[in-house]
Amino acid sequence: MPNSALILGLIVGAGGPLTASLAPAPASLMLAPLAAAPANAASPLAPSLQGKPVVVEIYASWCSACQSIKPVLETLRKKEGSAIHWIQFDVSNTASAKSSAAQAKKLGLAEFFKRNRGQTSLVSIINPETGTVVNTFRAQPKLDPYLKAIQTTRSLLQR
Repeated sequence: MPNSALILGLIVGAGGPLTASLAPAPASLMLAPLAAAPANAASPLAPSLQGKPVVVEIYASWCSACQSIKPVLETLRKKEGSAIHWIQFDVSNTASAKSSAAQAKKLGLAEFFKRNRGQTSLVSIINPETGTVVNTFRAQPKLDPYLKAIQTTRSLLQR
């Protein structure tokens, strides 16, 4: 019966035998067919972050490792410019961390921020289509690893 369902009804009489009957399911119990999710299901990241690799930095003004990677990140910003989305979450104090948490929520990065807010000098490259972290660095002083991770993310976006 391709378009109907059967219900197994158990009828128990007072002191009588247990019997079973098969009957077509009432329309009110029919389930809609399951639909597969599209291959390009909506990204968890905000629409404003789509189309380019996303670089997210967890920064604090008092963090010496953040200061040590600042020159390489400035070079990366100059080299990549608007070809990538830049996000910096400032956790220098309670007020800036609260503001960063609100920004993270708006961008679809709330869980990322929650997991990493205590990891100053962390830089992650994220695929905006999937919200997946492609690579994460901690106090990485060299430019090349960042460039490679960005290129990997670009190749994932072209699929």
